[in-house]
Amino acid sequence: MNIKARTVGRGQHGTARWATRGEIARTYAQVDFTPERWREGRDLPDKQGIVVGCKNRKHTTTALVDTGDVHAIMIGAAGVGKTAYWLYPCLEYALASGMSFLSTDTKGDVFRNYAGIAKDCYGYRVSVIDLRNPTKSDGFNLLHLVNKYADLYKQEGKEGQCFPSVPTIARQTKLSEATVHRAIKDLEKEGFLYVTGRQRPNGADSSNLYTLTDAEPGW
Repeated sequence: MNIKARTVGRGQHGTARWATRGEIARTYAQVDFTPERWREGRDLPDKQGIVVGCKNRKHTTTALVDTGDVHAIMIGAAGVGKTAYWLYPCLEYALASGMSFLSTDTKGDVFRNYAGIAKDCYGYRVSVIDLRNPTKSDGFNLLHLVNKYADLYKQEGKEGQCFPSVPTIARQTKLSEATVHRAIKDLEKEGFLYVTGRQRPNGADSSNLYTLTDAEPGW
């Protein structure tokens, strides 16, 4: 094949270019990156996604967050800061916005640096799956929460309704109350649950009434 006879590089032009400021503003959510406040439970972001960049000012940092259903790959030589300057900000944002995630961690750095933050500041349950020595893995069934909700549905009501308290759900699912609150919020947002407040005869708040819908998952 005579490569020189091809027109590549002879008048052909690709379409790749740098995005304009306006295109960046329209494409990515711009969120104040304030982990010190997030870890105190304040100003938590309501948009979930991947941090793809940032804008720095004198005293503030604004994260550019891709909220689409995307895949990303970070390529860089050893020591350029892939973990510290991209992975850790993405993990912090995932924790603050209530995302569930699985992370490979061949050297154990992610666990050492973020397991404590995830548990103590954001109420996450952190489990380790050791593929080299499974006996050292945490006993954790990824479908445990689904099974427990299904059991509650079967036991509590024939109309797809039940009213367990958040501490009860947390105890039965072995999750933190913060995680349960996030799960209920997500299920309600996606249309799988109706949440109705209830009161006792004396006017005090009682546990919510949860009604399952017929919504089909969009996976």
